[in-house]
This record gives sequence, structure tokens and C-alpha cells, in this order.
Amino acid sequence: MKGKIHKKLGELPATAICGNDISFSVLYVSALSIILPDNTHG
Repeated sequence: MKGKIHKKLGELPATAICGNDISFSVLYVSALSIILPDNTHG
């Protein structure tokens, strides 16, 4: 095997991946806040 070729991500795929990551994080935190009992008011 010769040297590996590393392709750089284009702007659109990189933005899409970043957007998906942010969306997943927001949904994950929202789900946790809904599922876990609210113990903030004692």
C-alpha cells in the first residue's frame, strides 16, 4: 500500500456535521432536563 490520501472536508459537509453535533447536544440536554426529576426547589 502506498501513502494514504487524506481528503479535507468541504465547507458544507463540515457545517452539516457541526450543526448535527450542536442539535444533538441541545436535544440531549433537553431530554435530560425533562426526564430527570426537578430537585431545584428543595
